[in-house]
Amino acid sequence: MEPTEFKARLWMWGPFILAGLLFAITVFFVVSLLNKPTSSDSGDGKEDASGQSILAPASSVDSLRRSYLAANGGEALLAGLRSTRTRGILETPAERIPFLSVKRRPGQSLLRLKFPDYEQSFVIDGDVVWVQFTGGQRDSVVRLLEGDDANRIRRLGTFFDPVMELFLLNEGRINEIERGDFQDETAIVVEFEREDPNIRSKAYIDPDNLHLISRVDTLSDGNERRFFYSDYREVDGVLMPFDVESYSNETFENRVIVEKSEHNIGIYSDYFGFPEDAEVLE
Repeated sequence: MEPTEFKARLWMWGPFILAGLLFAITVFFVVSLLNKPTSSDSGDGKEDASGQSILAPASSVDSLRRSYLAANGGEALLAGLRSTRTRGILETPAERIPFLSVKRRPGQSLLRLKFPDYEQSFVIDGDVVWVQFTGGQRDSVVRLLEGDDANRIRRLGTFFDPVMELFLLNEGRINEIERGDFQDETAIVVEFEREDPNIRSKAYIDPDNLHLISRVDTLSDGNERRFFYSDYREVDGVLMPFDVESYSNETFENRVIVEKSEHNIGIYSDYFGFPEDAEVLE
């Protein structure tokens, strides 16, 4: 594959593949159902005609955070998660792609996609971000990413999903906690903002089993990215979805099927080492 063809495929599929996959293999947790404040509750939460809280007062946010962390073994256990390694299949409209994902705190991430005649890797090592192509007509080709391109990949390569970052790392702000509907079923809806001002998010949680069933990210340009989570399984005491579908607006992007996942395993630094002997594309 020539560099021009490689770069075209990379920038067409790269961000979409990485977005769906990294959110799938990230640690997904469940929350405890909150007691809703009534008109006699103290706090600054506004109410709609049914008496449900529209804006979450500080007391509800604190309760949500404590319940969320406690339901998953406590803050100490979550903070002690240092690494993950996951294998599975990425289904796109065009093909099925085996993948390997390796992540280590702080700030290291590898996503390797294995195509029939080459491998494509997205690597984050602190402030250095690159994409590597191995196989085909060339031994190894690398492109360093900078500016907005690097920041976009770096955000997608964070260790925890946005909801856990909100509660464990205090990254972001909760705007609303309320009961709502998801596909004609009752759901707990948490609306929040991230550190990135260009993204507003809603998390939909099943009130019966307290699984995260969907997240909707609204971008500053009005476009939406939707994620649907299912097939939850326990991995080293942590619940995570083994099946995740991703949509851009109403268009299907990809489906991630996790086959195996491990936490806190030994990971070699070579996974994240920059290949000094590779050809670097401008």
